[in-house]
Amino acid sequence: MIIAIVGPTSVGKSEVALLLAKKIGAEIINADAYQVYQGMDIGTAKLPLRKRQSIKHHLIDYVPYTDSYDVARYQKEARAIIDEKAADTPLIFVGGSGFYLKSVLHELKFPDKKSYGSGEALSNTQLYIALQDLDPKALEKIHINNRKRLLNAYHRAVSGEPMSKESSHEIKRYDYRMFGLNLPRPDLIEKINLRVETMIEEGLEKEAYRILNHAPSPTAQEAIGYKEWRPYFEGTASLNQVIEAIKKNTRRYAKKQMSYFNHQFEVEWFNPMQQPIEKIVEAMELSLQIKRIKT
Repeated sequence: MIIAIVGPTSVGKSEVALLLAKKIGAEIINADAYQVYQGMDIGTAKLPLRKRQSIKHHLIDYVPYTDSYDVARYQKEARAIIDEKAADTPLIFVGGSGFYLKSVLHELKFPDKKSYGSGEALSNTQLYIALQDLDPKALEKIHINNRKRLLNAYHRAVSGEPMSKESSHEIKRYDYRMFGLNLPRPDLIEKINLRVETMIEEGLEKEAYRILNHAPSPTAQEAIGYKEWRPYFEGTASLNQVIEAIKKNTRRYAKKQMSYFNHQFEVEWFNPMQQPIEKIVEAMELSLQIKRIKT
């Protein structure tokens, strides 16, 4: 059995996943692109180790933040766990990185990045030729002289998210159920703002300083909650400006998350402000039982 619990940041996915895992004897697989990194704890709202100890967790807190990590690696490692365990053990993916989940649960294939450079050094003609291999359908809407769009299409294709595959109709690799948590926008904004303020109180400034000053990978250094500190450490921004920037970027990210989940997946949604998480978990259990009876 494969389950996913998704939704925007700050909505309480980890706590629900933990309770559901205890009830059905499941293991949890992290589906957050930044919680894979060691030491990036406060800024990614990583569930404390003491709360994780009762349930086996996978793909969390295991990659040095100085190392590169991408969706292709996540896909490979997550699928290996599914293929080893899913027949005997329920698995719960939890996180807000929708494309990471899509890469695992659906039939998405990634090109060999070693065969392609960054694209910046390529001419428009060379980019056009490369896209004929990587994403030929994208070229139907891009003129060869539009370098900006060519580069954008090229970068997306090499990352494994080609422009021509924006529909929600890719073939599923695994059978799964997806549950989501979400709040009305004003309530979510309030939760986001409160979480950011709590992170500051817990020592996010010190954590960000350590990360940014020890050669983080290009992916790690662009994480929300960390990148906003650069101007502050350089003396060109105030603490209040940093805090507001983190809140603003987190709100934008939450909006993008919801857009992705609504367009790319079939999700059974729950509002954690309308009922306690115990009731939400009971409803999830019932929904899973009904599906098993139907199948």
